[in-house]
Amino acid sequence: MMCKPLVTVIIPVFNCEKYIRDSVDSALNQTYSNIEVIAVDDGSSDGSHHILQTYGDRISIISQKNLGAAVARNAGIAASTGKYVAFLDSDDFWFPEKIEAQVKYLEDHPEVKMVFCGWLEWPYSRNKGSPQPRRVAQYDLQAIQQELSGDLYKELLLECVVHTSTVVMNIELTHDIGGFDPEFRKGQDYDYWLRASRKTLIHKLSATLSLYRIHEESITSNPGSINYEYFAVKNALDKWGLSGFTGQKANRREVYKHLSNTWLNFGSAFLEIGQAKHAKSAFIKAIQYRPTHLRLWALLGFSFYKSIIP
Repeated sequence: MMCKPLVTVIIPVFNCEKYIRDSVDSALNQTYSNIEVIAVDDGSSDGSHHILQTYGDRISIISQKNLGAAVARNAGIAASTGKYVAFLDSDDFWFPEKIEAQVKYLEDHPEVKMVFCGWLEWPYSRNKGSPQPRRVAQYDLQAIQQELSGDLYKELLLECVVHTSTVVMNIELTHDIGGFDPEFRKGQDYDYWLRASRKTLIHKLSATLSLYRIHEESITSNPGSINYEYFAVKNALDKWGLSGFTGQKANRREVYKHLSNTWLNFGSAFLEIGQAKHAKSAFIKAIQYRPTHLRLWALLGFSFYKSIIP
């Protein structure tokens, strides 16, 4: 029997002591056995590092000062010895068949260097706990979602349709596209998938094999100073335009609508926390991409009013 290729699981960890054990256990409990787990402690100040140490030699631990998830994932990639790398966020969770299904698909389709899968949102409340989600029946773990499989660049210009914890990719692809961009403190994954889509076909398994945990720490009320989603798409457009590497072309109007919506959402977040001047600036940028959208003009007027009248 041929030896199964090694898969490196990379888990960036920052102050995630409440969830990290669930995540690591889900990686170690895969039906696919040839796995190495690399946890990159990104300067945690809680008990995360101690929890990681309890696994002994079952996992490898890399420690660094707090430099962000992009640098942590890059450190994991650099230390990887696998043919494939899989990314798992420290508060997410995998069902046991995930890696086996994805490796089989990649081995059977060598022209595809990256595969992702379906996922469920997993609400978590500090007060109510985290109920175990109901498994989704999987009838064919090799079936793909056709509309999200192929030259995915044009779809990614309209939406980040890939979730980080669902991805397995050939290590050769990481060499081709380089590392995650540390300049993106958020949204570095979106930028990465756009870059990956310039180099390979990307397929999505229809099966739901991953859980995205939603909790208080993952939802921030402060939008920050940079609209990272906008810049991920804008950078891609500036480099490559609207067409994917196979010639499939995105609709310019739809792409502009997406760019506008990133600023709409950015501005709305500022309005919610009472920062009307920042909201006004964001709505002006949104209008540049959708000048006939009446709601944007109304929001601009409201934010202007709020910025001059406390």
